Amino acid sequence: VVESGIVEYDRDTGTLETVALSRAGLAPRPELPMALAALDNGQVLVSGKYGLQVHDPATGSAWRLQIPGEAKAITPVPSVPGPETERAGRFERDRAGDEGKDAGDDEEKDAAPPAAGAFLSVYTQARVLHLDPARGVLVPLFRTGHQQTRPTDAVYVPERDTLLVATEPDYGRREGALSVYESDDGDVATYRGVIPEQTVLSVAADGDVAYLGGSVRNGLG
Repeated sequence: VVESGIVEYDRDTGTLETVALSRAGLAPRPELPMALAALDNGQVLVSGKYGLQVHDPATGSAWRLQIPGEAKAITPVPSVPGPETERAGRFERDRAGDEGKDAGDDEEKDAAPPAAGAFLSVYTQARVLHLDPARGVLVPLFRTGHQQTRPTDAVYVPERDTLLVATEPDYGRREGALSVYESDDGDVATYRGVIPEQTVLSVAADGDVAYLGGSVRNGLG
């Protein structure tokens, strides 16, 4: 179902809170899935607008988790090594109305992601979250910045414990980007214009080599 929502963003803490408008009487309606992924524990994740449906085929049960936007890519991660208390994600955010800067202004470290689950690459603002489906916990990791808005693809490289996220620029902007998130220390490197004058439409990886597909659609502004 589609559930429109209101997202409240606290600039001081970097936290987001989503409230479904169905609580105020707006009737949910059918929606098309945006991304689909199966986890090692057998659960199936299906994303939609402001929500993620978690299905458990073994029990026939399902439940919905609210998310701040639309998960355009769901990337399962089998494990995240290292003590949870020593891990931290980085949440980079752009200040509203800042036209001149090409990257996020502030950085903030958040709670460490749990040992398994999935990365959610979310539209708008090309935000990446980590989901622990067992606890229903979302942890913000980073915001791409660099005037990017829509994730197009993502792949996890287990040998390097690294997430690669492809994005397209905001409306009227030029050149997509590839973001590289290092899970062990939370570092993020974003390469805008890695395919000149194009959106980065797809990404795959084999060891230390990443393969990118591009498109002039939206990448030329």
